[in-house]
Amino acid sequence: MINIVESYITDEIVKKRIIWENDGEINHYTTPNFKEEVLPLRTYKEVYTDSLMRIDEKRMKDYLIFDDDLLIGECNIMMDPKLLYNKTKGSAWIGLVIGDAYYRGKGVGRVVMELLELECNKLNAKRIELGVFEFNIRAVKLYKKLGYKVITYLDDFTYYNEKWHRDIRLEKLL
Repeated sequence: MINIVESYITDEIVKKRIIWENDGEINHYTTPNFKEEVLPLRTYKEVYTDSLMRIDEKRMKDYLIFDDDLLIGECNIMMDPKLLYNKTKGSAWIGLVIGDAYYRGKGVGRVVMELLELECNKLNAKRIELGVFEFNIRAVKLYKKLGYKVITYLDDFTYYNEKWHRDIRLEKLL
């Protein structure tokens, strides 16, 4: 059964995050690249430090995604971050990564999005905003099926596969 739990840090979790963040199959979907070069590999120390900061961040709720006892991904909610396109007070920014390749394309993203929306309601969010790179076709389709509407495009936002791509910003009112 797919569920999310508030994040915590263990050596195993940091090692999985390193694998996911350095995975050439998905890192270009999850990490914006602002330089015309390949994304640099992340170290244990960098991922561990980022994990600590994410857990300590007051406006961020960081979660781990499990299938029963197996860690398969991570997700988060940030309330009213500066990166929002629509700066409406009470806005949640969400992100998710299905790190385990076996679980991609099997409906886990939909389940996690529904769980994140429930968490956003608990945080009294009025709306959810998210960004997705234009080449992440499966994610764009999923978000639209879940009722998210495009609010803008940010041109030349991330570099991948030898060219610049747009970031699509979507929102859903709660």
